[in-house]
Amino acid sequence: MIRASRWRALGVAALLALACAPSGCDAASADPRPQLVVIVDTDINLQDLLATDADRAAAAAIDSVRVDVFAAGDDGTLSTHRVITAASVADWPLSFGVEPPEDGGHVVSLRIRGFSSRLATRGLVGEDPTLDPAIVGTIDRLVDVDVPEREVQTVRVVLRGDCLGVPASFARPARTCVDGERRSVDPSLGVRAATPTEREQSEAGTWAHARDTACDPSLQPPDAICVAGGFDLLGHESFTEFDGTVLDSAPLRQVLLRPFYLDRMEVTVGRFRDLVRTTGLAERPFPLDPEDGLGRHCTWLSVDDPGNDALPLNCVPVETAEAACALWGGALPTEAQVERAMRGRGRARLYPWGDGEPACCSASLSRSGPELVAASCGEGLEAAGSHVAPSGCVSVDVSFDGIVDLAGSLTELTADAPEGFDGPCWRAPPDAPTLVDPVCRPGAAERVARGGHWNADFTAALAPLRSTHQLGPQAGFRCAYRGSP
Repeated sequence: MIRASRWRALGVAALLALACAPSGCDAASADPRPQLVVIVDTDINLQDLLATDADRAAAAAIDSVRVDVFAAGDDGTLSTHRVITAASVADWPLSFGVEPPEDGGHVVSLRIRGFSSRLATRGLVGEDPTLDPAIVGTIDRLVDVDVPEREVQTVRVVLRGDCLGVPASFARPARTCVDGERRSVDPSLGVRAATPTEREQSEAGTWAHARDTACDPSLQPPDAICVAGGFDLLGHESFTEFDGTVLDSAPLRQVLLRPFYLDRMEVTVGRFRDLVRTTGLAERPFPLDPEDGLGRHCTWLSVDDPGNDALPLNCVPVETAEAACALWGGALPTEAQVERAMRGRGRARLYPWGDGEPACCSASLSRSGPELVAASCGEGLEAAGSHVAPSGCVSVDVSFDGIVDLAGSLTELTADAPEGFDGPCWRAPPDAPTLVDPVCRPGAAERVARGGHWNADFTAALAPLRSTHQLGPQAGFRCAYRGSP
């Protein structure tokens, strides 16, 4: 059993006192009850590190630890458990005492999980409330250790970021992730005696991907903004079971992205006209057609007509967008890149600006047009970047990094083919669950689109939403570029 009824971060001296007989003892002369003292540390971020350093990888952070205790050789039946909130570096390393099993044995099995409470669900162990960590974003460690017969023994276990999302296995023989080189090994490995320094000093925030990776400034294209690379979580468990063209955003997926640059604004008519004049690009958008119900909202006029230069370019075939981005030295962004930009680089924002619900001043949304759904925020398309800083508006369509119109204006093309996050494109091996710079290209002509558009209601601005691209006046694009050599 765990020998600390006051479950918190306890120093070793406090644990020794708890392990003494009721008559009392001191560390110099006492013969304490046999007990195992477990020191638990981690190398990924804690919440207080995020609060003081904007370059910390927000998705690679934990604030809670759950410890489950099992009898030796058990098949996973829980004996006892505790959950501790440990969001500050000052809480780490954690320590607790474990007494010998009641059956007289001297081996105990522990399951120690470091996780973000945001990703956990509420559950019960018997009648006791608890938190059940998700697999994604959790470090799940099994530990088999010997409890001493007479003395107090101290061992150290480190929850490594390389083990994020790798589930422990209770199958015989049990397997667990210890570090990047040992992702499926015996639970007795990776446990050793703790030095005095290791009992006091934490490795928190030292993981190789604990910090985001900045772009190389020498690669920056004109009017593009760096989105630092790093570890992230894609998706949202609540965005599932849609009909029609909307795709599931669950289950969550772990990704690791290189830094990249993204156009600050959607491609405008004026920018595309300049490209056509200078390169002779043959691929063209569908032009405005006053006689067509939808075509009358297309913004392309002709290569010689500057009348719509300030408007975002719409009615763009995929081939046209790809050709334009290539000529500018980039490509259509991947879905993972767009979501990272939209949701604040791992901060899990519901909208590019945060979690506050949009209003008419926030983004180019809920606008009407002839033969299109009537709405409440005005009529027709607006110039690109119209919602950067409207007076008196609390939430505006500017992302964490300063990219505009990700929530509204036009829904935007990506490089990915449409597939739910439970599909083959997004699956990774259990022992290596983090996808590196993923893109889903099974050969289909259709593409995923992200973000809301001027004729959509406010719910379309929710950043986790994914849909299938529909060619027309509501859709446009922007380009992504390499951010590292």
